[in-house]
Formats: sequence, structure tokens, C-alpha cells
Amino acid sequence: MAKQAKLLTQRRFLPYFLTQSLGAFNDNIYKNTLLLFVAFASVDSLPISSNLFINLAAGLFILPFFLFSAPAGVLADKYEKSAFIRKVKLAEIVIMLFGAMAFILKDYTLLLILLFLMGTQSAFFGPVKYALLPQQLKKEELATKYAEIGVKVIGLRYFNVYGPGEQNKGKMASVAFQMNEKHNNHEEIKLFPKKPKRDFVYVKDVISANIHAFENYKTLSGKYYEVGSGTARMFEDVMKTMNIPFEYHEETLIPKGYQFYTCSNTKKWMKGWESKWTLENGLKDYFNLM
Repeated sequence: MAKQAKLLTQRRFLPYFLTQSLGAFNDNIYKNTLLLFVAFASVDSLPISSNLFINLAAGLFILPFFLFSAPAGVLADKYEKSAFIRKVKLAEIVIMLFGAMAFILKDYTLLLILLFLMGTQSAFFGPVKYALLPQQLKKEELATKYAEIGVKVIGLRYFNVYGPGEQNKGKMASVAFQMNEKHNNHEEIKLFPKKPKRDFVYVKDVISANIHAFENYKTLSGKYYEVGSGTARMFEDVMKTMNIPFEYHEETLIPKGYQFYTCSNTKKWMKGWESKWTLENGLKDYFNLM
């Protein structure tokens, strides 16, 4: 808990948290102030009846989320996120300046238009505020911080997944799939020396982990979990299990910073879930399905 609270003092999270909190506060202040003005306004000063005005106001604020959420998500992925947020929040400041003027003049028509614009900027801020988090936080921090901004999620970190349905993944396909393709095409297969190890997890274990997370969402949400076999195995084990001959690269060809070991921590598995597939059983099942 102390580790998570410490994030609120760090530059990589505090400005984001304040922006999100103040934005929500600003939306609610504007809407509630407008409704108070309408409640105490004279009938002659309103362009329409107060009941219709209040219903229209609620609809105008929600409407942009239906109209602009999809394009907002596209833009959030297309542009640099922190710069995009700055532009959205600059628009919010401009809208609020006009809002202050409209309150002073008691221009209810303008206040309704500005309410729609406030909903619009909130609709554009929504996708990017969630998309920014993975850039700012570590994997184990994500689930907790999403929960703090009102989104309860379960964070699952998959290790080296292999299994049916990966034929369109290209270079991101598993070692088992890529080496089998090379073997079938009579291509030379070389591994890095020094016996690097990976936690190879069969896709059926991944599916069962997701089902378990879904079925136990209430008790598991807000945390980060690892999904793997719990055992680190050499690439040579994969080749030998598939009966594929191989040779080794020169040691000098090993990329700088190459990761020689990964393995899931069983203490970080979801309570009530465990891996059912060994590497040998998983590969046998995989290639029976191909």
C-alpha cells in the first residue's frame, strides 16, 4: 500500500492523477451550477421550460460520448498521448472561460452549447487517459492505479505463449511455431548458445486463466497476476520435444541486453488457478491440432 501511495508523489503519475481528478471535479461543478441557476431562474429568462431544460442538459452532456468516443480512441492511438492531453485540456480552459462569461450574462442558450462542448472534451479525454497509463506505470502497478481512477481491472502478464491460432502473428509467433515452419521449409535452424531459458505457457492455460479471472472478478480485480507454467525451459527442450535438429549461432551474435531467463512466479498466480500443461504435453497437443 505504501509503495502504491508513493506514486502520488512522483512526477510520472501525480500530474496525471491531478488532471483526471480536477477534470472530473470541473465537469460536476459546471453541471451542478448550471442546474442551480436554472432552478432559481425566472420563467421569462429561460428559453424553454425548466423541466425540459434540465432533461436537455443531461442529454447534451452525454451525447458527445456516443458521437465521439470511437474517433477519440483512434486519435489517442495515433498521436503522442501527453501532447494530445494538453490540447484537450487547453480546449477545456477555453470552454470554461466562455462558461464563466455565460454565467455572468445568464445566457442559458450559450450555457447549453458549452455543456455540449464540455461533454465533447470529456469524450476525447476518456480514451487517452486510459491509454497513457501503460506508458507511465510498471506492469505490476497498472491494475491498482486503474482501480484508483474508477476502472477495476485484472492485470494478467503472459509469459511465452504458444499454441493454435498463431499462424498470422509473423515474427511474434512462438519459437515452436517458427522453428516448425523453418523445419518444414528445410531451412537451417540455429539457437543462441549459453542455454537461455523461457517460461513456455500453452495457450489453453492462458484461456483457463482468463476464464478464472472472469469468474472471480470481484475477488481478484485491482491486482496484477502472472500466467505461466512456473518452470523455465531451454529452447533446446522445445527442439528436442519436436524432434527438430538444430545448431548454434556464434556467441558474438547474441544481441546486447539479450534476456537469458524468464519464469513466472507461482506466488503471483491467481488464487485458485494453476498451470495444467507441461511443455511436452502442450507441444504434443499443439501439433496434433495442426
